[in-house]
Amino acid sequence: MYPSAEPTGRFFQQRWTAKALIRAYHGDFIPEKTFKRWYLPATLPDVRPRLQM
Repeated sequence: MYPSAEPTGRFFQQRWTAKALIRAYHGDFIPEKTFKRWYLPATLPDVRPRLQM
């Protein structure tokens, strides 16, 4: 499971893969709360499609 040059999958699939890679590197001993504080931004971008009117 190595990162590729081209992003594959949807946003949450990419996020899940990144999370798995980070946990594989650091080990499973990082609690979820600490993981979110260290590796996820405070606000995530809005990925919902905009409605065209």
